[in-house]
Amino acid sequence: MVSGGNSIRVDYFYLLLNNMQFIKDNYLRVSGTGDSFRFEVDPPKDRSIKFHDACISLANEVYSNKQGKLYLMYSGGVDSEYILELFLSLGMDITPVIVRLKPNYNEHDIKYAIDFCESRKLKPIVYDIDFDDFVKSGKIVQIGEESRCGAYELPSTFHAVSQLDGTIVMGSHGPPHITKFKIPGGVWVVNEMEKLHSALRHFDHNKIHGYPFFLAHTAEQYYSFLMHPTNKDLAENKYLGWQNNNFIKWKMFNELSGFNMPERPKFTGYENIEKSDIFNHENLQWFQTVGTQWHGFYGVNFFDMIKHLNLPCKLI
Repeated sequence: MVSGGNSIRVDYFYLLLNNMQFIKDNYLRVSGTGDSFRFEVDPPKDRSIKFHDACISLANEVYSNKQGKLYLMYSGGVDSEYILELFLSLGMDITPVIVRLKPNYNEHDIKYAIDFCESRKLKPIVYDIDFDDFVKSGKIVQIGEESRCGAYELPSTFHAVSQLDGTIVMGSHGPPHITKFKIPGGVWVVNEMEKLHSALRHFDHNKIHGYPFFLAHTAEQYYSFLMHPTNKDLAENKYLGWQNNNFIKWKMFNELSGFNMPERPKFTGYENIEKSDIFNHENLQWFQTVGTQWHGFYGVNFFDMIKHLNLPCKLI
């Protein structure tokens, strides 16, 4: 569903853990589930700060407030690589954690993460999960239920997160996502997916200290990335054939940071699982039945969102 410019008031409140907010000032809120899923975003207090500078400021906050060792869940995708590059550029000690799904399910995906760590002489933690056993034991469903997660791809990462002792950083949300909504004529929307917000519930349920939405933790990050000219060009259909901003994020990150990250294919890491016998197991099919109730998607017209975020800030 595509909303107009009117903001919808919602009551979902993300909990505080050890006096730390999972989302700064609760600026991004969601309500409902499935077809009733909705979201609301508050305007930033500072519209002058650039995305990369906002991320640097947050990295300094993370490092100052960390409890124990600092870990990054590192998939090798552009979101997590940007975060890793950011902390490294600031000289901060952070340990990448790479989840390996055995037997050899996601080697094609984590190759980018492993190669990057080798090129930088980093020593990541490679956390092995026997995915077949993870499914057959019912652990995947248990985590799915606890976090109200309708995506079977996420519980294995959530499980690895809960085994770490320290402060956990994730790019599970990424910067704001825009996609071309497939209605007659098409319209570009800023969207939220319910499944991504299950990471916050997992962190809360397991009392994990960390930043699951590092790239969208503050309203300033959300706003400044959305204002990148490439997003406006996409919304004005200047890039023919593109359906979302996922495949051009590496270019946007590079322009903002100067990190010069290489372009790469977009993998989920679960391609081989969907071709294997385990994919037919009843505990994976659970996500196609029960789990669909937590598969909400909601979009707001891109230009309506920009207009909303440029309104005067609310007084809290």
